[in-house]
Amino acid sequence: MGSELYARTATRSYNGRMNGVLNLLPAAVVALQLTAPSLAPTGTLRATFLGDNPVQGRVDPLPNASAVIDSVKAHRADIGILAYEAARATEVEFSAPYALMQNAYLVRADSTIRTSGNVDRAGTKVGAVKGQSQEIYVSANLKKAHVDVLPLTPPSAEIEEMLVSGRLDVFAANRARMEAVAARSTGPSRTCVDPAS
Repeated sequence: MGSELYARTATRSYNGRMNGVLNLLPAAVVALQLTAPSLAPTGTLRATFLGDNPVQGRVDPLPNASAVIDSVKAHRADIGILAYEAARATEVEFSAPYALMQNAYLVRADSTIRTSGNVDRAGTKVGAVKGQSQEIYVSANLKKAHVDVLPLTPPSAEIEEMLVSGRLDVFAANRARMEAVAARSTGPSRTCVDPAS
């Protein structure tokens, strides 16, 4: 069996309709109050974001969504940048989406999974990291596949090993991260975009 990997993507349109199976959640700005005087009470807008998200900045990042929310609630930051999720919205307010983030399923090159629509079937083992937007979506929406919720984001080599060994059939994560893993795999790799996207 080859160990080459493919990143297969799916998208979600701005109005929330699904194109494919994997949810692309638009990033949203989290703020407790959205009026101009209260948005930046120190005179400087203080923003916080996820440290392990490859599409966000790299200055003073926080480790997870809970830390971003806690920072905003404790007024250490004025806004936080997170994907919308209903449970998070019970703690903070979300603005309208300002960006569309792409997510992908990573699979072995010899996988029979060729589109996002092929993922939700009996016997398919999907890996995703607890609390990340991809895990929230696949846990809520995949009905036949088994979702293996991982506590932390594994290093790229470990993600590849889980797929090559058959422990997982699919790994759901940020598209840039999955394309990077596919590019570093031992066999020739390419990115296959779901035709529905």
